Amino acid sequence: MGERPPCDFLFETFGEDYLKFAERTMTPRTVLERRTTVRSVLVPFFGGLRLDEIDGPSIERFLATRADVSGATRNRNLSCLGSMFRRAKDLGLLAKNPAAEVRRSKEPRCPLTLVDAARLRELLGHFEEPMKTFFLLLLDSGLRLSEAMDLEWCDIDFDAGTIHARVTKAKRPRVVAMTARLSAALRLHEARKTVPMTGPAYVFPDSRGDEFEIAWSWRNAFKRAAKKIGFPRLRIHDLRHMFAVNLVRRGIDLPTVQMVLGHSSLLSTLRYAEYADGSAAFRAARALDAMHAASAGESQSGKS
Repeated sequence: MGERPPCDFLFETFGEDYLKFAERTMTPRTVLERRTTVRSVLVPFFGGLRLDEIDGPSIERFLATRADVSGATRNRNLSCLGSMFRRAKDLGLLAKNPAAEVRRSKEPRCPLTLVDAARLRELLGHFEEPMKTFFLLLLDSGLRLSEAMDLEWCDIDFDAGTIHARVTKAKRPRVVAMTARLSAALRLHEARKTVPMTGPAYVFPDSRGDEFEIAWSWRNAFKRAAKKIGFPRLRIHDLRHMFAVNLVRRGIDLPTVQMVLGHSSLLSTLRYAEYADGSAAFRAARALDAMHAASAGESQSGKS
């Protein structure tokens, strides 16, 4: 084979082509994040370079200029670069993905903010409808904030007692079972709904702010309520964490928690393992005892 011809695509030019690709293949929220990253962060550094002039060391130099942001943010920048170069490779513009050579930053894991059941009831009591039902939905279903905002009434099956999350981060729809109190709250919320003249019939249309974010009034209401119950650092996303911790504490196995949360990898779910109650080890030992007893019984039965 002959030598590969040099790529004459400038990073800035390819960046706009990549964003058009993202609009066809990624969720609107991901497109918004990638657009901001490409135009405001990556192009100012790499814009005048050809794609084939960018290598692992140059990406590491770029990440070094991002020392003022968190490791998680740097990793998102690196993921965006990796996605761009994978696209370039698929198109035959590059022989390899230079971002694959770069090590990700460490992301120190902060302890979860957990609130007991009594304080959570107090928290919900500070909200008017429909915010109260919306935040109860997050707490009792484990849905991501974006998944809850995207729910339409056709996704709620009261007869089956399920919620069909169609628009998910992992791009794989999943079904979540409703608790009794969540089902009752959503039925009351349905009775108050108004049918839109056009467009999707969102379950919580007022929750949807600009650019796919939750409305500022709802976010601020949550911050005020969290402060009133003595947890000023509590975030809306922590309701999802508490849902997962509650499952683990009641003996639900991690693969099941992974499925309910919609995690692509069990590694994402492992952070909740430390919250399992102390009886888990004893349940494991009792299961082994039962297995050994059954095996011994079969052995004795064979000798008689």
